[in-house]
Amino acid sequence: MKQMLKLLILGLLSFIGCAEPETPIDNDQTSYADAFTIPLGGNTYQLAGEENTEITQDGIKSWSSPATVFGVFFKSSGAPKVKLNIDIEAQEDDSEIEFKINETSKKITLQKGITGIVQVGEFKLEAGYTKIEIQGISKGGSNFSKIKTIKIEHNNELSPSYVKDNQDNNFYWGRRGPSVHLGYQVPDDSDYKWFYNEMTIPEGQDPIGSYFMANGFAEGYFGIQVNSTNERRVLFSVWSPFVTDNPNDIPDDEKIVVLKKGENVYTGEFGNEGSGGQSYLVYNWKAGTTYRFLNAVEPDGNGNTIYTGYFFAPEIGEWQIIAQFKRPKTDTWYKRPHSFLENFNTRTGHIGRHVFYDNQWVRSTNGTWTELTTARFTGDAIANAGFRMDYAGGSRDGKFYLQNCGFFTPHTELNSMHHRSPNNMTPVIDFEHLETLGIALTAPEQIQEMDKSDWEIIAFSSEETSGEGATGRAKDVIDGDVNTYWHSQWTGTSASYPHYFVIDTKANTEITSFILFQRNGMRKIKDYKIYTSVDNQNWSLVSSGILLNNASQQNIKLSNKIEARYIKFEGLNSHDSDQFAALAEFGAF
Repeated sequence: MKQMLKLLILGLLSFIGCAEPETPIDNDQTSYADAFTIPLGGNTYQLAGEENTEITQDGIKSWSSPATVFGVFFKSSGAPKVKLNIDIEAQEDDSEIEFKINETSKKITLQKGITGIVQVGEFKLEAGYTKIEIQGISKGGSNFSKIKTIKIEHNNELSPSYVKDNQDNNFYWGRRGPSVHLGYQVPDDSDYKWFYNEMTIPEGQDPIGSYFMANGFAEGYFGIQVNSTNERRVLFSVWSPFVTDNPNDIPDDEKIVVLKKGENVYTGEFGNEGSGGQSYLVYNWKAGTTYRFLNAVEPDGNGNTIYTGYFFAPEIGEWQIIAQFKRPKTDTWYKRPHSFLENFNTRTGHIGRHVFYDNQWVRSTNGTWTELTTARFTGDAIANAGFRMDYAGGSRDGKFYLQNCGFFTPHTELNSMHHRSPNNMTPVIDFEHLETLGIALTAPEQIQEMDKSDWEIIAFSSEETSGEGATGRAKDVIDGDVNTYWHSQWTGTSASYPHYFVIDTKANTEITSFILFQRNGMRKIKDYKIYTSVDNQNWSLVSSGILLNNASQQNIKLSNKIEARYIKFEGLNSHDSDQFAALAEFGAF
Protein backbone atom coordinates (compact mmCIF):
# COMPACT_ATOMS: atom_id res chain seq x y z
CA MET A 1 0.00 0.00 0.00
CA LYS A 2 2.80 2.38 0.93
CA GLN A 3 4.62 1.49 -2.27
CA MET A 4 1.52 2.26 -4.37
CA LEU A 5 1.10 5.60 -2.56
CA LYS A 6 4.71 6.53 -3.33
CA LEU A 7 4.23 5.70 -7.01
CA LEU A 8 1.06 7.81 -7.13
CA ILE A 9 2.79 10.83 -5.57
CA LEU A 10 5.77 10.49 -7.92
CA GLY A 11 3.40 10.33 -10.88
CA LEU A 12 1.61 13.48 -9.83
CA LEU A 13 4.89 15.36 -9.31
CA SER A 14 6.08 14.25 -12.73
CA PHE A 15 2.83 15.47 -14.32
CA ILE A 16 3.05 18.85 -12.58
CA GLY A 17 6.69 19.28 -13.54
CA CYS A 18 5.94 18.70 -17.22
CA ALA A 19 2.83 20.93 -17.40
CA GLU A 20 2.83 23.89 -19.81
CA PRO A 21 3.03 27.38 -18.20
CA GLU A 22 -0.27 29.30 -18.21
CA THR A 23 1.24 32.22 -20.20
CA PRO A 24 3.53 31.35 -23.12
CA ILE A 25 6.99 32.88 -22.80
CA ASP A 26 7.82 35.21 -25.67
CA ASN A 27 11.42 34.30 -26.46
CA ASP A 28 11.41 36.18 -29.79
CA GLN A 29 13.61 33.52 -31.38
CA THR A 30 12.07 33.74 -34.89
CA SER A 31 14.41 34.90 -37.64
CA TYR A 32 12.96 37.56 -39.95
CA ALA A 33 14.08 38.21 -43.53
CA ASP A 34 12.46 41.59 -44.22
CA ALA A 35 11.70 44.82 -42.39
CA PHE A 36 10.23 48.28 -42.90
CA THR A 37 10.51 51.42 -40.79
CA ILE A 38 7.59 53.70 -39.90
CA PRO A 39 8.58 57.31 -39.10
CA LEU A 40 6.43 58.53 -36.22
CA GLY A 41 6.50 62.11 -37.53
CA GLY A 42 4.02 61.31 -40.30
CA ASN A 43 1.99 58.41 -38.91
CA THR A 44 1.26 59.15 -35.24
CA TYR A 45 -1.63 60.79 -33.39
CA GLN A 46 -2.41 61.50 -29.76
CA LEU A 47 -5.46 59.38 -28.94
CA ALA A 48 -5.95 60.27 -25.27
CA GLY A 49 -4.65 62.58 -22.55
CA GLU A 50 -5.57 66.07 -21.45
CA GLU A 51 -2.22 67.63 -22.39
CA ASN A 52 -1.51 68.19 -26.09
CA THR A 53 1.78 66.39 -26.67
CA GLU A 54 3.54 67.70 -29.76
CA ILE A 55 4.43 65.17 -32.45
CA THR A 56 7.35 66.63 -34.38
CA GLN A 57 8.85 65.72 -37.73
CA ASP A 58 11.39 63.66 -35.76
CA GLY A 59 8.73 61.81 -33.78
CA ILE A 60 7.70 61.99 -30.11
CA LYS A 61 9.95 64.49 -28.33
CA SER A 62 8.18 65.76 -25.21
CA TRP A 63 6.12 63.09 -23.44
CA SER A 64 5.52 63.54 -19.74
CA SER A 65 1.95 62.47 -18.91
CA PRO A 66 1.03 58.82 -18.22
CA ALA A 67 -2.50 59.64 -19.44
CA THR A 68 -1.19 60.30 -22.94
CA VAL A 69 -1.84 57.52 -25.45
CA PHE A 70 -0.34 57.61 -28.94
CA GLY A 71 -1.55 55.70 -31.97
CA VAL A 72 0.74 54.75 -34.85
CA PHE A 73 -1.15 53.58 -37.95
CA PHE A 74 -0.16 51.56 -41.00
CA LYS A 75 -1.85 49.22 -43.47
CA SER A 76 -0.73 45.72 -44.44
CA SER A 77 -1.94 42.42 -45.83
CA GLY A 78 -1.51 40.83 -42.39
CA ALA A 79 0.87 38.28 -40.87
CA PRO A 80 0.70 35.59 -38.15
CA LYS A 81 3.78 37.03 -36.47
CA VAL A 82 6.00 40.13 -36.79
CA LYS A 83 8.60 41.65 -34.49
CA LEU A 84 8.18 45.24 -33.34
CA ASN A 85 11.20 47.41 -32.48
CA ILE A 86 11.58 51.10 -31.67
CA ASP A 87 14.39 53.54 -32.45
CA ILE A 88 14.91 56.04 -29.62
CA GLU A 89 17.14 58.96 -28.73
CA ALA A 90 19.36 58.65 -25.66
CA GLN A 91 17.14 57.74 -22.70
CA GLU A 92 17.39 60.40 -19.97
CA ASP A 93 16.23 58.09 -17.15
CA ASP A 94 14.60 54.72 -16.54
CA SER A 95 11.01 54.31 -17.76
CA GLU A 96 8.42 51.63 -18.48
CA ILE A 97 6.27 51.80 -21.63
CA GLU A 98 3.42 49.63 -22.89
CA PHE A 99 2.77 48.75 -26.56
CA LYS A 100 -0.54 47.26 -27.69
CA ILE A 101 -1.86 45.83 -30.98
CA ASN A 102 -5.44 44.59 -30.79
CA GLU A 103 -5.64 42.52 -27.58
CA THR A 104 -1.91 41.83 -27.30
CA SER A 105 0.16 44.15 -25.13
CA LYS A 106 3.82 44.15 -24.12
CA LYS A 107 5.66 46.25 -21.58
CA ILE A 108 9.32 47.16 -21.90
CA THR A 109 11.76 48.87 -19.55
CA LEU A 110 14.06 51.49 -21.01
CA GLN A 111 17.18 52.06 -18.93
CA LYS A 112 18.93 55.37 -18.58
CA GLY A 113 21.45 56.03 -21.37
CA ILE A 114 20.12 53.42 -23.81
CA THR A 115 19.79 54.61 -27.42
CA GLY A 116 19.06 53.24 -30.89
CA ILE A 117 17.03 50.11 -31.69
CA VAL A 118 15.12 48.52 -28.79
CA GLN A 119 13.15 45.28 -29.17
CA VAL A 120 9.53 45.34 -28.00
CA GLY A 121 8.27 41.87 -28.96
CA GLU A 122 6.18 39.82 -31.36
CA PHE A 123 2.63 40.55 -32.49
CA LYS A 124 0.04 39.24 -34.95
CA LEU A 125 -1.16 41.58 -37.70
CA GLU A 126 -4.67 41.43 -39.14
CA ALA A 127 -5.18 42.44 -42.79
CA GLY A 128 -6.07 46.12 -43.16
CA TYR A 129 -5.08 48.98 -40.92
CA THR A 130 -3.15 48.29 -37.71
CA LYS A 131 -3.09 50.65 -34.73
CA ILE A 132 -0.08 50.48 -32.41
CA GLU A 133 -1.03 52.05 -29.07
CA ILE A 134 1.81 53.45 -26.95
CA GLN A 135 1.39 54.55 -23.32
CA GLY A 136 3.84 55.41 -20.57
CA ILE A 137 3.57 53.45 -17.31
CA SER A 138 6.31 54.95 -15.11
CA LYS A 139 9.39 57.16 -15.48
CA GLY A 140 12.26 58.54 -13.48
CA GLY A 141 12.90 61.68 -15.53
CA SER A 142 10.71 64.30 -17.20
CA ASN A 143 10.21 62.25 -20.41
CA PHE A 144 9.09 58.67 -20.91
CA SER A 145 11.13 58.41 -24.10
CA LYS A 146 11.92 60.16 -27.37
CA ILE A 147 10.84 57.70 -30.06
CA LYS A 148 11.80 58.38 -33.69
CA THR A 149 10.63 55.34 -35.64
CA ILE A 150 9.08 51.89 -35.35
CA LYS A 151 10.73 49.00 -37.17
CA ILE A 152 8.57 46.02 -38.19
CA GLU A 153 10.43 42.79 -38.98
CA HIS A 154 8.49 40.18 -40.96
CA ASN A 155 8.66 37.16 -43.27
CA ASN A 156 5.35 37.44 -45.13
CA GLU A 157 4.79 39.85 -48.01
CA LEU A 158 2.96 42.63 -46.14
CA SER A 159 2.61 45.32 -48.84
CA PRO A 160 2.71 48.01 -46.13
CA SER A 161 1.12 51.42 -46.65
CA TYR A 162 2.11 54.44 -44.53
CA VAL A 163 3.68 57.90 -44.91
CA LYS A 164 7.19 56.85 -45.78
CA ASP A 165 9.12 60.14 -45.98
CA ASN A 166 8.91 63.89 -45.48
CA GLN A 167 9.73 64.86 -49.04
CA ASP A 168 7.49 67.76 -50.11
CA ASN A 169 6.34 68.07 -46.48
CA ASN A 170 4.61 64.67 -46.65
CA PHE A 171 4.45 64.31 -42.86
CA TYR A 172 2.24 67.41 -42.64
CA TRP A 173 -0.02 66.38 -45.53
CA GLY A 174 -0.06 62.75 -44.43
CA ARG A 175 -1.20 63.55 -40.90
CA ARG A 176 -3.98 65.70 -42.36
CA GLY A 177 -5.11 62.62 -44.26
CA PRO A 178 -6.07 62.09 -47.91
CA SER A 179 -8.21 64.71 -49.64
CA VAL A 180 -10.78 63.30 -52.05
CA HIS A 181 -12.85 64.85 -54.84
CA LEU A 182 -15.84 64.34 -57.10
CA GLY A 183 -15.60 65.94 -60.54
CA TYR A 184 -19.10 66.26 -62.01
CA GLN A 185 -19.32 65.51 -65.73
CA VAL A 186 -20.94 68.36 -67.67
CA PRO A 187 -22.10 68.42 -71.31
CA ASP A 188 -19.71 70.60 -73.31
CA ASP A 189 -22.27 71.99 -75.75
CA SER A 190 -23.21 75.08 -73.68
CA ASP A 191 -21.82 77.86 -71.54
CA TYR A 192 -22.93 77.58 -67.90
CA LYS A 193 -23.38 80.37 -65.37
CA TRP A 194 -24.89 78.58 -62.34
CA PHE A 195 -24.11 75.44 -60.32
CA TYR A 196 -26.50 74.09 -57.65
CA ASN A 197 -25.72 71.37 -55.09
CA GLU A 198 -27.20 69.94 -51.86
CA MET A 199 -24.97 68.62 -49.08
CA THR A 200 -25.61 66.60 -45.90
CA ILE A 201 -23.01 65.61 -43.30
CA PRO A 202 -24.19 62.63 -41.22
CA GLU A 203 -24.29 63.15 -37.47
CA GLY A 204 -21.00 62.30 -35.81
CA GLN A 205 -19.04 62.71 -39.06
CA ASP A 206 -17.92 66.32 -38.52
CA PRO A 207 -14.70 66.39 -36.45
CA ILE A 208 -12.66 69.57 -36.00
CA GLY A 209 -10.61 70.40 -39.09
CA SER A 210 -13.18 69.19 -41.63
CA TYR A 211 -13.83 71.15 -44.82
CA PHE A 212 -16.89 69.88 -46.68
CA MET A 213 -16.60 71.66 -50.02
CA ALA A 214 -19.83 71.63 -52.04
CA ASN A 215 -19.45 73.92 -55.05
CA GLY A 216 -15.99 74.03 -56.53
CA PHE A 217 -15.07 75.78 -59.77
CA ALA A 218 -11.86 76.19 -61.75
CA GLU A 219 -10.86 79.31 -59.81
CA GLY A 220 -12.08 78.61 -56.27
CA TYR A 221 -14.40 76.80 -53.87
CA PHE A 222 -17.49 77.13 -51.65
CA GLY A 223 -18.46 75.00 -48.63
CA ILE A 224 -18.59 74.66 -44.85
CA GLN A 225 -15.92 74.07 -42.20
CA VAL A 226 -15.50 72.95 -38.59
CA ASN A 227 -12.93 75.41 -37.25
CA SER A 228 -13.06 74.67 -33.51
CA THR A 229 -15.33 73.31 -30.81
CA ASN A 230 -17.26 76.59 -30.81
CA GLU A 231 -16.92 77.92 -34.35
CA ARG A 232 -18.14 76.76 -37.77
CA ARG A 233 -18.00 78.68 -41.04
CA VAL A 234 -19.53 78.98 -44.48
CA LEU A 235 -16.51 79.70 -46.72
CA PHE A 236 -16.38 81.12 -50.27
CA SER A 237 -12.99 81.88 -51.87
CA VAL A 238 -11.59 82.83 -55.27
CA TRP A 239 -7.93 82.48 -56.28
CA SER A 240 -6.01 85.37 -57.77
CA PRO A 241 -4.68 84.94 -61.33
CA PHE A 242 -1.25 85.79 -59.86
CA VAL A 243 0.29 82.50 -58.68
CA THR A 244 1.78 82.81 -55.18
CA ASP A 245 1.30 81.45 -51.67
CA ASN A 246 1.76 84.91 -50.17
CA PRO A 247 -1.14 87.36 -50.74
CA ASN A 248 1.18 90.29 -50.00
CA ASP A 249 3.02 89.55 -53.27
CA ILE A 250 -0.07 89.99 -55.49
CA PRO A 251 0.12 93.11 -57.73
CA ASP A 252 -2.79 95.52 -57.37
CA ASP A 253 -4.06 94.83 -60.89
CA GLU A 254 -4.33 91.08 -60.13
CA LYS A 255 -5.98 91.28 -56.70
CA ILE A 256 -9.45 89.88 -56.10
CA VAL A 257 -11.95 92.71 -55.52
CA VAL A 258 -14.99 92.35 -53.23
CA LEU A 259 -18.11 93.77 -54.93
CA LYS A 260 -20.79 92.65 -52.44
CA LYS A 261 -21.05 90.69 -49.25
CA GLY A 262 -23.74 89.35 -46.93
CA GLU A 263 -24.57 90.51 -43.43
CA ASN A 264 -21.94 89.51 -40.83
CA VAL A 265 -19.70 88.09 -43.56
CA TYR A 266 -15.95 88.66 -43.20
CA THR A 267 -13.98 89.37 -46.37
CA GLY A 268 -10.22 89.44 -46.76
CA GLU A 269 -7.31 87.57 -48.31
CA PHE A 270 -5.98 84.03 -47.95
CA GLY A 271 -2.72 82.28 -48.77
CA ASN A 272 -0.62 79.10 -48.42
CA GLU A 273 -2.36 76.92 -51.05
CA GLY A 274 -2.49 79.68 -53.62
CA SER A 275 -3.70 83.19 -52.73
CA GLY A 276 -6.77 85.28 -53.40
CA GLY A 277 -9.98 86.67 -51.94
CA GLN A 278 -11.73 84.97 -49.06
CA SER A 279 -15.13 85.40 -47.42
CA TYR A 280 -16.76 83.52 -44.60
CA LEU A 281 -19.84 83.62 -42.43
CA VAL A 282 -19.51 82.28 -38.89
CA TYR A 283 -22.57 80.04 -38.74
CA ASN A 284 -23.37 77.11 -36.46
CA TRP A 285 -24.52 74.66 -39.12
CA LYS A 286 -25.64 71.22 -37.93
CA ALA A 287 -24.68 67.71 -38.96
CA GLY A 288 -27.71 65.76 -40.15
CA THR A 289 -29.20 68.83 -41.88
CA THR A 290 -29.22 69.32 -45.65
CA TYR A 291 -27.82 72.65 -46.85
CA ARG A 292 -28.05 74.11 -50.36
CA PHE A 293 -25.32 75.90 -52.29
CA LEU A 294 -25.66 78.03 -55.43
CA ASN A 295 -22.96 80.01 -57.16
CA ALA A 296 -22.46 81.88 -60.39
CA VAL A 297 -19.47 82.51 -62.67
CA GLU A 298 -19.93 85.16 -65.37
CA PRO A 299 -17.54 87.30 -67.47
CA ASP A 300 -18.25 91.04 -67.26
CA GLY A 301 -17.20 91.85 -70.83
CA ASN A 302 -14.22 93.93 -69.68
CA GLY A 303 -11.66 91.18 -69.20
CA ASN A 304 -12.83 90.28 -65.68
CA THR A 305 -15.06 87.53 -64.26
CA ILE A 306 -17.64 87.89 -61.49
CA TYR A 307 -18.08 85.11 -58.89
CA THR A 308 -21.06 85.02 -56.50
CA GLY A 309 -21.93 82.53 -53.77
CA TYR A 310 -25.35 81.96 -52.12
CA PHE A 311 -26.12 79.72 -49.13
CA PHE A 312 -29.51 78.31 -48.06
CA ALA A 313 -29.93 77.12 -44.46
CA PRO A 314 -33.31 75.51 -43.70
CA GLU A 315 -33.12 76.97 -40.18
CA ILE A 316 -33.33 80.44 -41.74
CA GLY A 317 -35.52 79.50 -44.70
CA GLU A 318 -34.13 81.82 -47.37
CA TRP A 319 -31.09 82.31 -49.56
CA GLN A 320 -28.22 84.41 -48.17
CA ILE A 321 -25.44 85.93 -50.21
CA ILE A 322 -21.98 85.20 -48.89
CA ALA A 323 -19.98 87.39 -51.26
CA GLN A 324 -19.44 88.56 -54.81
CA PHE A 325 -15.89 88.86 -56.15
CA LYS A 326 -14.32 90.28 -59.30
CA ARG A 327 -11.31 88.36 -60.65
CA PRO A 328 -9.20 90.45 -63.05
CA LYS A 329 -7.54 89.19 -66.21
CA THR A 330 -10.10 86.38 -66.46
CA ASP A 331 -12.81 85.76 -69.05
CA THR A 332 -14.73 82.56 -68.35
CA TRP A 333 -18.06 80.94 -67.56
CA TYR A 334 -18.46 78.17 -64.96
CA LYS A 335 -15.82 75.46 -65.48
CA ARG A 336 -15.09 72.21 -63.63
CA PRO A 337 -17.93 71.92 -61.06
CA HIS A 338 -16.68 69.64 -58.30
CA SER A 339 -16.86 68.81 -54.60
CA PHE A 340 -14.16 67.74 -52.19
CA LEU A 341 -13.62 66.57 -48.63
CA GLU A 342 -10.47 67.46 -46.70
CA ASN A 343 -9.09 67.75 -43.18
CA PHE A 344 -6.93 70.79 -42.39
CA ASN A 345 -5.98 69.83 -38.81
CA THR A 346 -3.01 67.47 -38.38
CA ARG A 347 -4.27 66.42 -34.94
CA THR A 348 -7.52 64.95 -36.28
CA GLY A 349 -6.38 63.01 -39.33
CA HIS A 350 -7.12 59.71 -37.56
CA ILE A 351 -10.82 60.56 -37.14
CA GLY A 352 -13.20 59.67 -39.96
CA ARG A 353 -15.56 62.06 -41.77
CA HIS A 354 -18.31 61.48 -44.32
CA VAL A 355 -20.51 63.64 -46.55
CA PHE A 356 -23.35 63.13 -49.04
CA TYR A 357 -23.97 65.30 -52.15
CA ASP A 358 -27.27 65.24 -54.00
CA ASN A 359 -29.32 66.90 -56.75
CA GLN A 360 -26.52 68.57 -58.71
CA TRP A 361 -27.59 70.90 -61.55
CA VAL A 362 -25.97 73.42 -63.89
CA ARG A 363 -27.87 76.24 -65.59
CA SER A 364 -26.74 77.49 -68.99
CA THR A 365 -26.60 81.09 -70.16
CA ASN A 366 -29.90 80.58 -72.00
CA GLY A 367 -31.65 79.45 -68.78
CA THR A 368 -31.68 75.67 -69.36
CA TRP A 369 -31.12 73.44 -66.31
CA THR A 370 -29.16 70.17 -66.74
CA GLU A 371 -28.95 67.54 -64.00
CA LEU A 372 -25.49 66.07 -63.34
CA THR A 373 -25.55 62.35 -62.55
CA THR A 374 -21.98 61.22 -63.31
CA ALA A 375 -18.82 62.03 -61.36
CA ARG A 376 -15.17 61.03 -61.36
CA PHE A 377 -13.60 60.10 -57.99
CA THR A 378 -10.03 61.37 -57.46
CA GLY A 379 -7.56 61.92 -54.62
CA ASP A 380 -4.64 64.16 -53.70
CA ALA A 381 -0.91 63.41 -53.81
CA ILE A 382 -0.97 61.54 -50.47
CA ALA A 383 -3.68 59.22 -51.80
CA ASN A 384 -2.02 58.75 -55.19
CA ALA A 385 1.31 57.88 -53.56
CA GLY A 386 -0.41 55.15 -51.51
CA PHE A 387 0.75 56.76 -48.25
CA ARG A 388 -2.86 56.93 -46.99
CA MET A 389 -5.55 54.60 -48.34
CA ASP A 390 -8.42 55.44 -45.99
CA TYR A 391 -10.55 57.08 -48.64
CA ALA A 392 -13.75 56.29 -50.48
CA GLY A 393 -16.30 57.94 -52.71
CA GLY A 394 -18.87 57.38 -55.42
CA SER A 395 -22.60 56.68 -55.29
CA ARG A 396 -24.55 55.31 -52.33
CA ASP A 397 -28.28 55.32 -51.54
CA GLY A 398 -28.96 57.32 -54.68
CA LYS A 399 -26.52 60.11 -53.74
CA PHE A 400 -22.88 60.88 -54.32
CA TYR A 401 -20.64 60.65 -51.26
CA LEU A 402 -17.08 61.17 -50.05
CA GLN A 403 -15.31 59.65 -47.05
CA ASN A 404 -11.78 60.05 -45.69
CA CYS A 405 -9.52 59.54 -42.66
CA GLY A 406 -10.25 57.13 -39.81
CA PHE A 407 -8.02 54.34 -41.21
CA PHE A 408 -10.84 52.24 -42.65
CA THR A 409 -10.97 49.62 -45.42
CA PRO A 410 -11.74 49.00 -48.21
CA HIS A 411 -10.92 52.04 -50.34
CA THR A 412 -12.38 53.20 -53.66
CA GLU A 413 -10.28 53.00 -56.81
CA LEU A 414 -8.92 56.42 -57.76
CA ASN A 415 -10.03 57.93 -61.09
CA SER A 416 -13.11 55.70 -61.15
CA MET A 417 -16.42 56.88 -62.62
CA HIS A 418 -19.66 56.79 -60.60
CA HIS A 419 -23.33 57.39 -61.37
CA ARG A 420 -26.48 58.19 -59.45
CA SER A 421 -30.10 57.98 -60.56
CA PRO A 422 -31.69 61.26 -61.75
CA ASN A 423 -33.93 63.05 -59.23
CA ASN A 424 -35.69 65.17 -61.87
CA MET A 425 -36.09 67.89 -59.20
CA THR A 426 -35.14 71.11 -60.96
CA PRO A 427 -34.13 73.85 -58.49
CA VAL A 428 -36.68 76.63 -58.04
CA ILE A 429 -34.72 79.88 -57.73
CA ASP A 430 -35.92 83.49 -57.77
CA PHE A 431 -32.90 84.95 -59.57
CA GLU A 432 -34.28 88.50 -59.53
CA HIS A 433 -34.49 88.36 -55.74
CA LEU A 434 -30.92 87.09 -55.49
CA GLU A 435 -29.74 90.25 -57.29
CA THR A 436 -31.10 92.37 -54.44
CA LEU A 437 -29.10 90.59 -51.73
CA GLY A 438 -25.87 91.83 -50.21
CA ILE A 439 -24.12 95.03 -49.26
CA ALA A 440 -22.36 96.72 -52.19
CA LEU A 441 -18.75 97.72 -51.53
CA THR A 442 -17.19 100.50 -53.56
CA ALA A 443 -13.78 100.09 -51.86
CA PRO A 444 -11.98 97.38 -49.91
CA GLU A 445 -13.13 96.99 -46.32
CA GLN A 446 -11.14 99.10 -43.90
CA ILE A 447 -10.72 97.99 -40.31
CA GLN A 448 -10.09 100.65 -37.69
CA GLU A 449 -7.53 98.89 -35.52
CA MET A 450 -6.94 100.18 -31.99
CA ASP A 451 -4.00 102.52 -31.41
CA LYS A 452 -1.20 100.34 -30.01
CA SER A 453 1.35 103.08 -29.31
CA ASP A 454 0.84 102.78 -25.52
CA TRP A 455 0.56 98.99 -25.46
CA GLU A 456 3.21 97.05 -23.58
CA ILE A 457 4.28 93.40 -23.40
CA ILE A 458 4.40 92.64 -19.67
CA ALA A 459 5.02 88.88 -19.79
CA PHE A 460 6.02 86.19 -22.28
CA SER A 461 7.05 82.55 -22.32
CA SER A 462 10.31 83.24 -24.17
CA GLU A 463 11.75 85.35 -26.98
CA GLU A 464 14.66 85.12 -29.39
CA THR A 465 17.14 87.95 -28.71
CA SER A 466 20.01 87.05 -31.02
CA GLY A 467 19.26 84.37 -33.61
CA GLU A 468 16.72 86.41 -35.62
CA GLY A 469 18.92 89.47 -36.09
CA ALA A 470 17.12 92.75 -35.34
CA THR A 471 13.80 91.04 -34.59
CA GLY A 472 12.45 88.10 -32.59
CA ARG A 473 11.57 90.04 -29.42
CA ALA A 474 8.12 89.82 -27.87
CA LYS A 475 7.61 93.59 -28.27
CA ASP A 476 7.86 93.18 -32.05
CA VAL A 477 4.41 91.57 -32.14
CA ILE A 478 2.77 94.95 -31.34
CA ASP A 479 5.10 97.35 -33.20
CA GLY A 480 2.78 97.78 -36.21
CA ASP A 481 5.27 96.26 -38.67
CA VAL A 482 4.42 92.89 -40.28
CA ASN A 483 8.06 92.47 -41.31
CA THR A 484 9.17 92.10 -37.68
CA TYR A 485 7.95 89.30 -35.45
CA TRP A 486 8.06 87.64 -32.05
CA HIS A 487 9.88 84.31 -32.10
CA SER A 488 10.21 81.78 -29.29
CA GLN A 489 13.73 81.17 -28.02
CA TRP A 490 15.84 78.75 -30.04
CA THR A 491 19.47 79.71 -29.33
CA GLY A 492 20.96 78.13 -26.24
CA THR A 493 17.99 76.46 -24.54
CA SER A 494 15.08 75.93 -26.93
CA ALA A 495 11.60 76.65 -25.59
CA SER A 496 8.69 74.31 -26.36
CA TYR A 497 4.93 74.80 -26.66
CA PRO A 498 2.81 76.32 -25.27
CA HIS A 499 4.19 79.80 -26.11
CA TYR A 500 2.49 82.97 -24.93
CA PHE A 501 2.69 86.73 -24.39
CA VAL A 502 0.62 89.13 -22.28
CA ILE A 503 -0.32 92.68 -23.37
CA ASP A 504 -1.23 95.62 -21.15
CA THR A 505 -3.33 98.02 -23.26
CA LYS A 506 -3.13 100.58 -20.38
CA ALA A 507 -6.91 101.08 -20.16
CA ASN A 508 -10.14 99.11 -20.10
CA THR A 509 -11.35 99.01 -23.70
CA GLU A 510 -14.29 97.53 -25.60
CA ILE A 511 -13.12 94.79 -27.98
CA THR A 512 -15.17 93.10 -30.70
CA SER A 513 -12.40 91.36 -32.65
CA PHE A 514 -8.70 90.59 -32.70
CA ILE A 515 -6.47 90.99 -35.73
CA LEU A 516 -3.22 89.19 -36.35
CA PHE A 517 -0.64 88.31 -39.00
CA GLN A 518 1.42 85.15 -39.05
CA ARG A 519 5.11 85.48 -39.82
CA ASN A 520 5.86 85.37 -43.56
CA GLY A 521 8.01 82.27 -43.25
CA MET A 522 8.33 79.24 -40.99
CA ARG A 523 7.01 78.59 -37.46
CA LYS A 524 3.39 79.56 -38.04
CA ILE A 525 1.13 78.89 -35.04
CA LYS A 526 -1.83 76.55 -35.52
CA ASP A 527 -4.06 76.08 -32.44
CA TYR A 528 -4.45 79.15 -30.22
CA LYS A 529 -6.27 80.52 -27.17
CA ILE A 530 -6.92 84.17 -26.24
CA TYR A 531 -7.70 85.26 -22.69
CA THR A 532 -8.64 88.72 -21.38
CA SER A 533 -8.68 90.36 -17.95
CA VAL A 534 -9.45 93.70 -16.35
CA ASP A 535 -7.02 93.26 -13.42
CA ASN A 536 -4.27 90.87 -14.65
CA GLN A 537 -5.47 88.38 -12.03
CA ASN A 538 -8.79 86.92 -13.16
CA TRP A 539 -8.76 85.68 -16.75
CA SER A 540 -11.53 84.67 -19.16
CA LEU A 541 -11.07 82.54 -22.28
CA VAL A 542 -12.70 84.56 -25.08
CA SER A 543 -11.51 82.75 -28.22
CA SER A 544 -9.87 79.51 -29.31
CA GLY A 545 -9.41 77.84 -32.66
CA ILE A 546 -7.06 77.28 -35.58
CA LEU A 547 -5.08 80.01 -37.33
CA LEU A 548 -4.64 79.92 -41.09
CA ASN A 549 -1.28 78.66 -42.32
CA ASN A 550 -0.41 81.85 -44.20
CA ALA A 551 0.81 85.42 -43.71
CA SER A 552 -2.42 87.20 -44.63
CA GLN A 553 -4.50 89.28 -42.23
CA GLN A 554 -6.67 87.14 -39.97
CA ASN A 555 -9.64 88.56 -38.07
CA ILE A 556 -10.93 86.74 -35.01
CA LYS A 557 -14.45 87.96 -34.34
CA LEU A 558 -15.82 87.50 -30.83
CA SER A 559 -19.32 86.21 -30.25
CA ASN A 560 -19.97 89.13 -27.88
CA LYS A 561 -18.36 92.49 -27.25
CA ILE A 562 -16.05 92.43 -24.22
CA GLU A 563 -14.27 94.95 -22.01
CA ALA A 564 -10.66 94.28 -21.06
CA ARG A 565 -7.30 95.86 -20.33
CA TYR A 566 -5.04 92.80 -20.45
CA ILE A 567 -4.82 90.30 -23.32
CA LYS A 568 -3.02 86.97 -23.23
CA PHE A 569 -2.31 85.14 -26.49
CA GLU A 570 -1.27 81.48 -26.23
CA GLY A 571 -0.04 79.30 -29.09
CA LEU A 572 -0.53 75.58 -28.47
CA ASN A 573 1.27 74.03 -31.46
CA SER A 574 2.55 74.80 -34.96
CA HIS A 575 1.54 74.05 -38.54
CA ASP A 576 5.00 72.60 -39.27
CA SER A 577 4.86 70.26 -36.22
CA ASP A 578 7.98 71.83 -34.71
CA GLN A 579 8.43 73.24 -31.20
CA PHE A 580 9.02 76.88 -32.20
CA ALA A 581 6.50 79.71 -32.60
CA ALA A 582 6.46 83.03 -34.42
CA LEU A 583 3.86 85.77 -34.87
CA ALA A 584 4.30 88.98 -36.86
CA GLU A 585 1.57 91.23 -35.47
CA PHE A 586 -1.30 91.23 -32.98
CA GLY A 587 -3.99 93.85 -32.47
CA ALA A 588 -7.65 94.45 -31.68
CA PHE A 589 -10.62 96.49 -32.82
